[in-house]
Amino acid sequence: MQTLTYQYKARSLMFFACFLLTAAISFSLYYFGVMAKTTVHFKFFTLEPFAAIIFFSLLMFITVPTALFCLYATYRGLTLSQEVTLTDTYIRTPKNGFSTIHRTIRYDDIYGINYQKVGAQEIISIHHHNQKTELLKQMCRNKAEFESLRENLVKRVDDATSDWKMPRNLT
Repeated sequence: MQTLTYQYKARSLMFFACFLLTAAISFSLYYFGVMAKTTVHFKFFTLEPFAAIIFFSLLMFITVPTALFCLYATYRGLTLSQEVTLTDTYIRTPKNGFSTIHRTIRYDDIYGINYQKVGAQEIISIHHHNQKTELLKQMCRNKAEFESLRENLVKRVDDATSDWKMPRNLT
């Protein structure tokens, strides 16, 4: 069998949109907090000017880390090139979508493969050595490549473990 390689990386555009949204929310909260020189009325409570400044500043400090994470994820998605590799004897996958660390899993160490669909997300779960490695459809280039990865993985694991029945849920 030949070695197959599939591109596996985060979608930078989605994370950049997340960054823009959370940065705009953070800036708006900062603006409201600084400009709150009068009493602020909400549906269920009212804040005096000093309390409004504290309230909006706390909300801003919650959104800033989210914006920074989205900016970091955008950077990693643009600069990090990851691949899932299927060889004759093992699969090599990134530990996660943002890691440079890879896992090498021998096919005969795999004792289960599950396929799940959660909303629009599709996930291949590989069970091995009391661990679970997940491959996400959104990290592949397209659905056809994800399907090819799934089919080739199952075939290679079946070939490596042909002497016993491997439990799986691939429907």
